[in-house]
Amino acid sequence: MKPVSKSIYSKTFVTFMWAIVCLSCDKPLIADVDMAEIEILGKEICHEDREVWVISLSRVNSSKNYGSEIYYNNKNYTNVVKTYYDLSEYYEDTVNNYSVEFNEINATEPECTLNDSLPISLNTIHIKNVRVSI
Repeated sequence: MKPVSKSIYSKTFVTFMWAIVCLSCDKPLIADVDMAEIEILGKEICHEDREVWVISLSRVNSSKNYGSEIYYNNKNYTNVVKTYYDLSEYYEDTVNNYSVEFNEINATEPECTLNDSLPISLNTIHIKNVRVSI
């Protein structure tokens, strides 16, 4: 058996790296996660099989508007969305403020109500992580 020369390994490595660079050339690198502070408004009441939380996003890391504007409990909220992430432990914590890492799911689901308010139709986000805000 003949020994393999080092030049074959270096050519293979260079070819591999060049292929990776070329495959990503036409696609810009875009982070799939955004960050925002949240205010938890409550749960929707039309889903009996799962908990759906309604939250207001503030200080969003991007200039994008993810949600709707609603009037609830005598206050205007902007960037209101819903999520299937279990926020029950954070909802009960009245001391800390929370931030989330999330990505958008471009789906507006049928109208539901938040407690006893008017029916609303909101965009959905997928929360990846919840942290205490500093």
